[in-house]
Amino acid sequence: RREIPWVRSTSADGTVKTFRSTEQDFDETTMDETKVRRMDCIDCHNRPSHNFHPPQELANRAIAAGRVNKELPGIKGVMVEALEQEDLTTWEEAEAAVPQYLRDAYADAEMDSAAVEQAAAVSWDLYRKNYFPVMKTSWKSHDNHIGHLTSDGCFRCHDGQHETEDGEAIPHDCNVCHAIVAQEFDDGTSFTDLGGHEYRHPEDIDGVWKDTKCTECHAP
Repeated sequence: RREIPWVRSTSADGTVKTFRSTEQDFDETTMDETKVRRMDCIDCHNRPSHNFHPPQELANRAIAAGRVNKELPGIKGVMVEALEQEDLTTWEEAEAAVPQYLRDAYADAEMDSAAVEQAAAVSWDLYRKNYFPVMKTSWKSHDNHIGHLTSDGCFRCHDGQHETEDGEAIPHDCNVCHAIVAQEFDDGTSFTDLGGHEYRHPEDIDGVWKDTKCTECHAP
C-alpha cells in the first residue's frame, strides 16, 4: 500500500467526497468496488513489530544515550556509512566489516582507541538488530508508514495532490497533525512557542521543503 491514488471520505452528516491523485495514473472506471476497503489502524501503524530503524536514527540515539563518544569527529556520518555498506551478504562479513569501518575511519587520527573500539562495538550491535543481510532485509525493504521522512507514509494521501472535482485537496500542511512548540538548531538558535510556530527546515533550502516530499532527500 505504498501508493494510494483514490480516497473517499464520508462525513458524519453523510457528505461524501472523493479525492483523486493528480500525479498517479489511475483509471477509476476500472476500479473493482469490492476491493474498496475502510481505512484501519495498520494502514499507518504497519510495523507494530519487526521495526527496522534507519541508520541516522540509530546513530542519533546511540550518541544521545552516551553509548558513543560524541567527540569523535564526524562520528554520526561514519556510523551511518558503516551500517549502510551494500556489499555485505552474510553475518560473518558484516561482523568483520562494520567494526573495521570505524577503525579504518580513525586509523590516521590521534583518537582514544577505547572510544573508537566502543563505537565499533555499538555499531555492530545496531547492525545485527536492524539489518539481516542473508534475508536482504532492512529499513530499505520494509517501510514504516508512521511519519514521512524515510518513507512516504502520511504523504501517500497528505501530499496536496489528492483533489476532489472542485479542487479541494487533502491538506499538505504540517499544522494539520503537528503543533510545533519548539525547535533548536545547530547554530544555537531556538524557537519556543506554546501556541505553535511554523516549521523551519534545519538547513536553509529556500523553502523547497514546503513543496517537496521529505522522502525525495531522506529516503533510501
